[in-house]
Amino acid sequence: MNFEVLIPVILIFLIIIVFLILASKKGYSSKDQYDERQLMLRTNAYKYSAMTMLLCAVLYFVITQFAERPFTEDGVSVLLIALAGVAVFAIYSIFTDSFFGISGRRNGIGRPVVYCAVLAVIVIGNGIGAVRMFQEHMLIQNGVLTHNVMNLALAILFLLILISIGVKYLIDKREDEEA
Repeated sequence: MNFEVLIPVILIFLIIIVFLILASKKGYSSKDQYDERQLMLRTNAYKYSAMTMLLCAVLYFVITQFAERPFTEDGVSVLLIALAGVAVFAIYSIFTDSFFGISGRRNGIGRPVVYCAVLAVIVIGNGIGAVRMFQEHMLIQNGVLTHNVMNLALAILFLLILISIGVKYLIDKREDEEA
């Protein structure tokens, strides 16, 4: 039995169980409440996300038409395009104050802090996997991006979201001090 793979899976599973237990003990509903402004901005975020994914898909199609061979394994490009859409949605929503619901924004300690902690765990976990894949030269094989690039892509995505939350927090803090 390969314990190098089994132990991280068990640890991640236990972390998820602990977070689920803590979330169920809170007693709040899992559905966020958004005001009308937030709902409108989230609609714009969905629109920009869809347009980004459409643009990336068209660019990928055009590039592959001129390439002699595919530069990604089957399915990898689709997942990377979807992650680009998620990044656009999340970052736009964060900077327009429509990412967290009414009860979850600017509360100091609360949902944003827990969310950042979960993001940090995800970034670290995927970052470790990405470094391992990079060291073993498994990201690109025969000039083609393999499915092993997903750890790197997810680490970058969640790191961007984490940085966006931090930058938005600093912007809000500066605005509060100036007011």
